[in-house]
Order: sequence, then structure tokens, then C-alpha cells
Amino acid sequence: ADKDGDGVIDATEGTAIVLLDETGKAADLITKYRPPCPVFVCTTSKSVLAHTNTRFGQIPCQLDGVPEVANSVLKAWEVAKERDIPFEGRRVILVASPDGFAVQNSAVATVVSVKDGVSTPEPTEAMPTTYVDPGVLNSVLSLRSSRIGLDLILNPTHSYRKTKIVCTLGPKCWSEDGIKSLLRAGLGVARFNFSHGAHDDHQQVLDRFRKACEEEGEAMKKE
Repeated sequence: ADKDGDGVIDATEGTAIVLLDETGKAADLITKYRPPCPVFVCTTSKSVLAHTNTRFGQIPCQLDGVPEVANSVLKAWEVAKERDIPFEGRRVILVASPDGFAVQNSAVATVVSVKDGVSTPEPTEAMPTTYVDPGVLNSVLSLRSSRIGLDLILNPTHSYRKTKIVCTLGPKCWSEDGIKSLLRAGLGVARFNFSHGAHDDHQQVLDRFRKACEEEGEAMKKE
């Protein structure tokens, strides 16, 4: 269980992940965000075993037979025992395909307890409705890492366009109508090239640009 209430059941609280994977893609996806627990990658593929040694938190477990749940849990239990990693009697997250073999296009995660290399299904707890960042006290908060809940995931808020369109104003668009057409097309930043033209001419264009922005802004309010 989540003893310290930080929203994460980590290795010190009795969790490890046992993954059945023959391609290495699922293992990379799971460890991409640095889970606070070891990930035992059970596979028969030598290339995946070699790849696992270069990835954060992945522990290679070479299988001799078909990658299925029973022999994968047993192998992970043996490797954990060799490396002195807490495993015996602990709750383990088992990730496999829906039919109990290596992950291909879809995966199912179940919670089991392991004793003497044999897994026993455990009752799962309800998913938390909000995520609490365990590093919240020692990190800078951002909208990306905080206030994430089921409501936000299931009903995402509208994302406003943040990309700016930068237009270099040339003689062909110096007129007020030309500037307004650029604003309607999405111009966000106007750039003046002082390598050409006199400063007085650029000042006149800037004045027209400011006037066009005010007029277009008022027109947008009425729409």
C-alpha cells in the first residue's frame, strides 16, 4: 500500500514491475518517466536483453521457454534474489498481454504477491482521482505536472494556439489594407527590416500597423 501517502507505491513500500516483452518497446515506454521501482524485463530475445542493460531501471531476465506469466515471475524472483532486491512476499505489478504472454499491441497490468517464485493475484485498490507529485516539495510546479485528475484527462480543456506567426513587412504589404489582411491571416509578430528603406518610412508603416491592430481588434469584438 501507499504508506507515506505520496500517490506512488515505490520499491521501499514493496513494489516492483514484472514485464513480459519480446521487443523492448513496452519496457522503454514504462521506464520513460522514471518509475520509482525496478522493472524486471522478462524476454527470450538476446537483443532485448542487451538493450535493457542500457536503460534506466530495467533489469534483464532471460527466459528459457515461452514468455508467459508463471516462468516470468519465477525468473524475476530468482534475479531479484541474486541482486538482493526486495521481492519475496511483496506486491508486484505484473504487465503482460491480455492472454498472459509477451506484450504486443496491448497490455494488462495486474497486482500479485510473490512467494517462493509463485504469484498469487491480489485485490486491487481504487485508482486515486488526483495525482500527487512525490517531488512536489523539492521541485518547481508547472501546469504539466500538477493538478492532473480524471476530469482533466477525460474532459481536456481547450488549448489555445500558442504558435506565433512572424511576418517581415515589405513594400507590398505596407498599406493599411495589406496589414489588415495579414492580421486576419494570423499574423502575431510584425518584423521590420531596417536594412532597406528609411527610418521615417518605417515609422509611417508602424503607425499604420498600430492603427490597423486597433481597428481589427474592435471589429473582432463585434463579431
